[in-house]
Amino acid sequence: MKTKTLLLNVFFSFLILVPIVFLIRNIYWHGSMNWGDAPHFLPSEVNELVFEPLAWTQRGINFGGVNLLLWLSPLTILYGLLAKFFSLSSDLTSLIVFYLPGILFAVFGSYFLARSLKLSKLGSFFTCLVYLFNTYFLLLIDGGQVGVVLAYGIFPFSILATKRLTVKPNLHSFYLA
Repeated sequence: MKTKTLLLNVFFSFLILVPIVFLIRNIYWHGSMNWGDAPHFLPSEVNELVFEPLAWTQRGINFGGVNLLLWLSPLTILYGLLAKFFSLSSDLTSLIVFYLPGILFAVFGSYFLARSLKLSKLGSFFTCLVYLFNTYFLLLIDGGQVGVVLAYGIFPFSILATKRLTVKPNLHSFYLA
């Protein structure tokens, strides 16, 4: 019985993994990923990303206006560290910091949310499939909207945390939600 369950889990994982590989292949191997709001920094600009976020910036805002993207600063610092210390290209760093976590969060978040709603494994599989490969998510990924891709991936975890807070209210679930 355990062998059958293991084979079924491997089969469902394979059915989710194959489209993800094709999705990432189409994102990465069709040229540069610097469209939408996908960040693209030259190697000389990477050094300024490692320091604390600036309230005033010249990057992306005319005349040194107020930086409205300070909420993205922790990820920008991580982006700068990866690009600087590992000498990664801007495209590969965007893939590591934004796209892969967004896709993985979308898969696991939708799966765990479906399991918490007591759906069967087959129902959880189709929940992952529909959530990950709906046209909105594909449009976000293909359009380079990296911040929204990450937020869309984290969304099922936030719903799950809110559900857990309403079922069993305590301080830990409050902070997580």
